[in-house]
Order: sequence, then structure tokens, then C-alpha cells
Amino acid sequence: MVQILSKAPTITLFQLEHSPTADLLRTLVSFADLPFTEVAISTTNPDSAHTGQANSPSVLPALRIDGTTVAELGPVCRRIAVFVGLHGASPHEDTYVDTLGGQILDLWEGINTASKESSRNRKVNDALRQLDELVAGNGKKDKVFLVGKTLSWADLVLVHFVNYIRNNDEFHHLFDDFDQVYPALNRFASHSRPQTNIFDLY
Repeated sequence: MVQILSKAPTITLFQLEHSPTADLLRTLVSFADLPFTEVAISTTNPDSAHTGQANSPSVLPALRIDGTTVAELGPVCRRIAVFVGLHGASPHEDTYVDTLGGQILDLWEGINTASKESSRNRKVNDALRQLDELVAGNGKKDKVFLVGKTLSWADLVLVHFVNYIRNNDEFHHLFDDFDQVYPALNRFASHSRPQTNIFDLY
């Protein structure tokens, strides 16, 4: 259930500059259709004064709503999802959405933390294969949502992950025949979804 607010909350999103998941978190927060502040923390100088924020969280990314802070990528995604209505339509769907979203984030993190190029390429190929099988085994070919009949944060994580790989020059060679090698994943990630804020979900 979407939270009913008596007044607009104060929302602050803290994340590292140039984080691979930065666009994902901005998209999730923007579904609230409320103003929010984004604080970019420098990777070379985490205590830099340019953030302009007191009491910046020590663990990133982090989301602060009216003084209450949640940290780390998975919990932040889940907190935003509940806040803006991007979770499952039932407890069962909600659990499935969280499971799928968490698994995709784990694959993404595995790629980001791999130190060698050969290891990163192997992890990317493995991740894309697993996600293509996930989408292909998830029902009809024209299915546009991973779970249920409405957009969830798991859908957005999957689309942003594929776009991150596509837009990363390091992996550009993997996309010469992407639509043939990963047809289900390509179809899912390329599908146009008109929902851009909380009011489009209902």
C-alpha cells in the first residue's frame, strides 16, 4: 500500500559520485513525484565539504526520509519501493519482487567488484545468460513485468542493469549480436513502459 502523507517529506539520497547504480536510484526516488535532494559523495574525499550536508551516512548509498536513514543498495531500493508503490501487489508478489531485485543487484555487484577484465567479461556473460533465462521462463513472450501485472522495482533494476552494460564501453563488444544471443532479455529491456511516477501505476 502506498503511504498517505499529511505533508511532503524531506527526502535526501546519498550516493557516491559516478556510481553505476546512480541512475537507478534517481529513477526509483523520482516515482514519488516529490522534490528530493541528491548528495554526491566524492570517492577520493568522502569528507569533502562540497556535499553541503551534515551527518552524511558512513555507508552508501543511503536514503534519508524525515531524519530516518536506510543504507546499502538493496535496503534502499526496497525502502523506496514501499514508499512509492513499486513493490508487489500482494505479500507473495512482494516477496518475489524483493527476491528477484536482490538477485539482479547481486549480479551487478559481482561485476562491479571483479578486478580483472577477463573476470568482469565472464561475469557479465554469466549474468546476461541467467537474466535471459529468467525472463524467457517467466511466461508469455510479450510479458513486460517480471512479477504480476504492474511495474515493480525489480523491473527497473533489470532494465537499468542492461542499460548500464550496454552503455559501458568495456562491454560494447558483447552487444554486436545481443538480440540473437539474449532474445528474451533484449525484448524485455527494450519494451516501452509509460510509467514514470506513482500516479501512473494505478
